[in-house]
Amino acid sequence: IPKGILKRNWMSKHLELIPSVVVIFVELDWNDPDFNEKKKECASRVQSVRAILAGRGTKIAIVLIQKDPVSDPGSQDTNASERASALCSACELSARSLFVLPTNAENISGFVVRLENAFYELAQNYYHQEIRGVKGHRDYLNKTTHLYLFVRHQFKAGFLNELKRDIHSAYKHYGQAYSLLMEVRATDTNIMEVKTVAGYINYKICKLAFKLNLPRDAISQ
Repeated sequence: IPKGILKRNWMSKHLELIPSVVVIFVELDWNDPDFNEKKKECASRVQSVRAILAGRGTKIAIVLIQKDPVSDPGSQDTNASERASALCSACELSARSLFVLPTNAENISGFVVRLENAFYELAQNYYHQEIRGVKGHRDYLNKTTHLYLFVRHQFKAGFLNELKRDIHSAYKHYGQAYSLLMEVRATDTNIMEVKTVAGYINYKICKLAFKLNLPRDAISQ
């Protein structure tokens, strides 16, 4: 049974402290004579990042900054494919988390756009997993004794969906959080927190309703 509805630093933690994606940039060509040594250094950097994240679900990606006009690891270049596989194995990462940025490419802007899209997808996967984790806690709750947690989890789902840019789902969860909050029995000890949380959720609902261009009567409901 929690002492309150929301933890004071939960939002700032996810906004400022816990990244959805960490990207490690490494200058490394496929035909580098010191490839094996640099592969070990790269793996060490990845492990250091994992240690700092302390088991968080943050996605990790590697971008190899390459000067030589050598083919992408997804092409038919056997050497590139073998070294890409070895690097992923050493870093314990999926091949989908390894990218190449050739600095001498004529269409480097195209590579940059591809990286942006890939990182966005990784971030989406991170928030999807975080939301699933929040929803999974509800199976162990009883509404009679854990009403605070019902409100908390709906708020968290709304907040994470908002970060995920799924405005419709965020609006739905914030609305459910507000409805559940109305069921909380107000006392002298919790009235300030109930009012504060209600005001914040109400602000979120109104803000998202304007983004969704909902009619005024839908917002008031």
